Amino acid sequence: MHQIPALVAELASEQATLCAIQGVLTTRLLTSPPAETASHQSRDRLLTVDEVATILGVNRRWVQRRAKRLPFARRISEH
Repeated sequence: MHQIPALVAELASEQATLCAIQGVLTTRLLTSPPAETASHQSRDRLLTVDEVATILGVNRRWVQRRAKRLPFARRISEH
């Protein structure tokens, strides 16, 4: 029970850090020069399950099991 106030204080500190990071990222997004959309559009592509797993730091099976719940997942075929 005595640990709860310490945990709450630690959580508040972590939240403050995240808010600061969010502010920095927002500033970068707002002050960045506009991207050349035409040149970037030709390079856009869907990622494979293996690529997603690598980016997320999980295994392929984890991505496949949760695909329906992942907002970025797109099913291309039934196979």
